[in-house]
Amino acid sequence: ISVVAGLMYFLSPVDAIPDFIPMFGMLDDIAVLAWLMKTLDDELNAFRLWRRRQQPEKLAVVERLPDTPEQLQLQGPKKP
Repeated sequence: ISVVAGLMYFLSPVDAIPDFIPMFGMLDDIAVLAWLMKTLDDELNAFRLWRRRQQPEKLAVVERLPDTPEQLQLQGPKKP
């Protein structure tokens, strides 16, 4: 969610410091992008660490692709 919020702020025409102010107008955008890149890097590193700790058998189940497009559909509980 924070990544989406950061991207929305960067793309938004409304800024904390308006972009038309010379030299200072882009500072808030640069700060948001730097924070966004740091956040993404931290999240990816946490995922890589988690993935390295998983048993190969568990990864084989999680990473298995469905054989057919129909198997991609989420199946709810069977109705009686």
